[in-house]
Amino acid sequence: MAAVWWVMGALFGCARQAGPPDSLMDPPGSNPLIQIAPCVPGDPDACFNLGVAYSRGQIVPQNHAAAQQAFTQAALDGHAAALRFLGTYYRLGESVERDDAKASQLFTTGCDRGDARSCTFLGQMLSDVESHLPKDYENAVRLFSLACELDDGHGCLNLGYAKQYGLGLPPDYTAAAAHFEDACALESQRACVALGDLYAMGMGVSRDYARANSHYDGACQGESDIGCLSLGEMHLFGLGLPQDTDEASRLFQSACETDSEAACYFQEHASEGLSRVELASGFCDQEHASGCYHARLLYQYGEHTEVDLEQARSYQQRACDLVEYYCEDPILTP
Repeated sequence: MAAVWWVMGALFGCARQAGPPDSLMDPPGSNPLIQIAPCVPGDPDACFNLGVAYSRGQIVPQNHAAAQQAFTQAALDGHAAALRFLGTYYRLGESVERDDAKASQLFTTGCDRGDARSCTFLGQMLSDVESHLPKDYENAVRLFSLACELDDGHGCLNLGYAKQYGLGLPPDYTAAAAHFEDACALESQRACVALGDLYAMGMGVSRDYARANSHYDGACQGESDIGCLSLGEMHLFGLGLPQDTDEASRLFQSACETDSEAACYFQEHASEGLSRVELASGFCDQEHASGCYHARLLYQYGEHTEVDLEQARSYQQRACDLVEYYCEDPILTP
């Protein structure tokens, strides 16, 4: 079992402890803007592009108020993605007071107009423990499915998580693997890691460390800190690869440089000969919820240790005490 415990930190959420999986301000498939036309009524693309430029501080100084004005005009002229960008401002409380109801209205309209990522973001709000909206898992799964059908990699990723962790339904690991495969093909590095996890654990697919490592390696080369962390762990413990502490340390260092606290901890202790449980529990002892969750899964599934549900529940509770969204994980019930 590899990075599933680190990935869980971003499960379904728009804004988690370590930030969103990809910038909510980046439209799918966008490229840096080369030149910016003025925003005039009747030209939604120009207004949208100007809004993106202001939101990122590209070519023009960053100015969220000006970005919102440009997105508003683009939305009035029918630009669906502009609604998503406006909704994101209200969802995150960026330069405006946070307003989940307003955000959900904007995402709903964007989704209705065919913006797949708006569907994904609305689904996240309906399933996120940090959202102020009532939970509606059935509708969230429907929205993720719709977004995935529209080729939004984040939609397929969230649909895979919903199937893997039983969001409103019993877990279906085979379906989860298929959705992660779709998302990985749509260049969601997080999905490539999640698919690698299933191959590493043999959940929904036959256990295949070689395929797991291939997905981790691809994600790592795509500059995913979780991909590098996962591949490093496989090297450290010789899972489908020759055991190589030096290579593991190099990969941990690479992920650590992108502010992965777990990778920094693993890099610091890689040469000490600790077991996987010892590494995870030590990270947990430093009050990192992902380390507690890591240890919980090792005990729950008996990975490199004996199955011990009492210990698993203990680490689950510690993760829950540190970060609320671990409390709603449906995998393990007392």
